[in-house]
Amino acid sequence: LTTTGLDLKNNTLVDVANARQEWVSGRIVISAPTDQGWAGTVLESWITTAATAGYINFDKSNNVTQGSHTAVDSGDVLGYVTFRGPDGSAFNSGAQIRGEATDTFSGSARGAKLVFSTVDNDTTTLDDRMTIDHDGQVGFNGAVHINETANGEMTTGLTINQGTADDQILAFKSSDVTHG
Repeated sequence: LTTTGLDLKNNTLVDVANARQEWVSGRIVISAPTDQGWAGTVLESWITTAATAGYINFDKSNNVTQGSHTAVDSGDVLGYVTFRGPDGSAFNSGAQIRGEATDTFSGSARGAKLVFSTVDNDTTTLDDRMTIDHDGQVGFNGAVHINETANGEMTTGLTINQGTADDQILAFKSSDVTHG
């Protein structure tokens, strides 16, 4: 049983701060599997303000005391969305989206990035695949960067780093043509 928050075992909200204000214009639905085969969570809101809708916040403070707002440091994970499946004995991660601070947070700094990770077939290791950095640069597996400005030869553009693969840097392929 939880002291605050959502008690899924008893289907109740327990000691939710501002519950009357939070639940007036919408609802949260948490459903068990149905005969259609799905279960899920729905956030609904009914309001005419264009920018107002359902949302999920992942809050992190560098303090163990609830209500204390100690700044997070650069490199701190801000939250995860993890997609998991069972291996026969426990649920394990197959893919993940991670929010990570790239600044020590302050009144004037809140840099962060999103990291997308997946697990290769026939392995169990979660590997970072794509990153959207604090400055909008998008990187894929550390090799392709879109909107990169670190290359001194251009102001913005696409950089492909072939690393140790010296045979090709860019190849276009058609599915009906044999390549070799």
